[in-house]
Amino acid sequence: MAWSPTVDLALAAAGQWGPTLSLAASACLRRLIEETGQLPELAALTPLVLAVSLPEAIPSLLQRLHQLTVATHEVERLLAAFSPLVHWQRYGDIRGIDPSMLTALGGLIDTLGTRICLILPERSFALSPDLAEQVSLRLHEVNRAMLRLPQTSELRARWWRALRQLLDQRHADPRVAGRAFGLLLTARRLTGPEAERYLAHALSHPGDLAPIGVWLEGFLVDSGETLDYQEEALTLLDCWLRVVDEPSFRRLLPVLRRAFSAFPWPLRQRLAGSLAARARSADPSSTAASPLIGSAPKPARQPDSAARGALVLPWLRRLLDPTGGQS
Repeated sequence: MAWSPTVDLALAAAGQWGPTLSLAASACLRRLIEETGQLPELAALTPLVLAVSLPEAIPSLLQRLHQLTVATHEVERLLAAFSPLVHWQRYGDIRGIDPSMLTALGGLIDTLGTRICLILPERSFALSPDLAEQVSLRLHEVNRAMLRLPQTSELRARWWRALRQLLDQRHADPRVAGRAFGLLLTARRLTGPEAERYLAHALSHPGDLAPIGVWLEGFLVDSGETLDYQEEALTLLDCWLRVVDEPSFRRLLPVLRRAFSAFPWPLRQRLAGSLAARARSADPSSTAASPLIGSAPKPARQPDSAARGALVLPWLRRLLDPTGGQS
């Protein structure tokens, strides 16, 4: 450990904020709050305020947050600011914050959440791929924060209605719509017929598979557990896969592989076992109506497995016995 001469200069410069450490830190933090012009960056300061225990800065922070909440119209920025504030409200009383400040924070969260619910269905179209991916990830974060609120909270009810309105938008970004569908399905906010209707609409783009692939990616991300413990969710996806034509399936296969590869290995094993059990119990020659699309066509005749396996045998012999039997 060595003393640096610059420390004296830094201490002298910091003296402008106040005569004591507490007063100087509060004044510096208030200046930082005033100079921060973006809502997500300001919301990210809330853990810092809790960590340093500066209650003097909380009123300034809440006032500035309210100003930026009203002035912000970008849905991604609103979504990014919601989760830190809910986390602050949940653990703020443990830090000894004034109850009146927590009440004011609750009002701020309600205002921010209401703006999100109003803007989200209207601003979820014509998004760039990068922005759509960010909004999709933010939806998951906000949904987790909403679940921390009381079940009787009106804001939670507005959140479910906003996600449903998003699904009803014809021109909503497919990745964002797929993520909204997955969240509603996981929370069991969709009945069986409703889920079938939304899925059938999202996966019916004749001649254009790009929106379908993007929608599937949005739906499947973080939805592995839903497919595992909700039989109806796996049934919906399985019914669609059974009736999709082979060329379309081959074009969508990289998307499905990429989505399923993100699931944990034990989860993939359980899903594979469930699908294998379905295949064994199903009648291959059946043309029973699918609950989604309609009648499933008979599967195409596959080449003889024995003949295909015989093509590999000479190469296996060469690999296992490179000498060709000569000792």
